Amino acid sequence: PWWHRVIIALAGPGANFLLALVVCIAMFVVGIQYADSSNVVGRVSAASPLAAVGLAEQDRIVEVDGRPVRGGYDVRTALFGGEGAPRLKNPQDVALTVERAGARLPLTIPAARLAAVNDSLRFFQPAEIGEVVSGMPAYTAGLMVGDHITAVDGQPVLDWSDLTPLISKRALELDPAGTRSEE
Repeated sequence: PWWHRVIIALAGPGANFLLALVVCIAMFVVGIQYADSSNVVGRVSAASPLAAVGLAEQDRIVEVDGRPVRGGYDVRTALFGGEGAPRLKNPQDVALTVERAGARLPLTIPAARLAAVNDSLRFFQPAEIGEVVSGMPAYTAGLMVGDHITAVDGQPVLDWSDLTPLISKRALELDPAGTRSEE
């Protein structure tokens, strides 16, 4: 009968719909995890807002307003309020606890400096190779996943923020054919 043919025709799309529903429910139950950055402060210049509030390179931020933080996301959310940054709209002094050379130090970020700290705060990211694509310059040079870059052309590299300008500078010195220019 005709209604058997209708059921058979709807069975395929219905199975696809049920599979998508099960996958979506599983994603919400299990969750999706993202790698978080460290809570270790990256580069701090002497004239930066970070130095002005007492933060130094390699400080590990362990508490914000008395609440423990584990990673960069936790720090940013506790400091600035997450989505929409409500703390930046209504600034208040923020109490930090940092670990420096094994000791815990209390610091305070004054409300007036909170926005400047937000703009300049970068977390330490090791200069580590995460992916190497076959045939690309990194592959040709012999770099492998997990390699740590310690220097470029004799200039020391402590973290990713050191690496990017050195590579960009070197790329500008090369002509399109990939050889050094005479200039």
